[in-house]
Amino acid sequence: MILSFLQHRLPAWPLQDPVTAGRTSEITAGQQAQILVLWGGEVRNERALFGRRDAPDGPLITSERRDRTWPAAQAAVWETQRCLVPIAGFSVAGDAAHGAWICDTSGALFAAGLRSSMQTRDGFHLSCFSLLTEVPATPELPNEMPLLIGADDVIEWLYLDGAEALRRLQHVPAQRFVSVAALLRGPLPHERPH
Repeated sequence: MILSFLQHRLPAWPLQDPVTAGRTSEITAGQQAQILVLWGGEVRNERALFGRRDAPDGPLITSERRDRTWPAAQAAVWETQRCLVPIAGFSVAGDAAHGAWICDTSGALFAAGLRSSMQTRDGFHLSCFSLLTEVPATPELPNEMPLLIGADDVIEWLYLDGAEALRRLQHVPAQRFVSVAALLRGPLPHERPH
């Protein structure tokens, strides 16, 4: 399970807090983050709590699940509750060997997420979300990686039907993220400039 992620707050977002504009902050379970959702046929910004109470332990999307039809209830959630989460890095719970990872490229990356929304008894609107993850094929990477949306598909992805949206999810290429531990260690002796 993704324990935390880094979010670079995009200055162009209408909900932008001028104090945090352009800053990167770590978001842990129970903290608010900015997400993009499809609401009433339009894409909008929303603040939501990271960590859905109904999120399963372990990866939600697997290669086996990509190729089969989901039960009606799961398909309905997938069709109506997808969200985009701008990320700059992440950390996986229980994976001390790999530690934290940060994006090795400039520009925003968007991870796929699922959002749930409810109204409390007091009339307060509460939204929360989880990141979609998948077990990577490469053992050097953490045991779970967020699934990304291709740069050309970011907004369009929210409008797609469920089957096409599932096909457009991308594995995180190894070169997109770098281990913070590796950065702190610095280059290996044979990699040092002469």
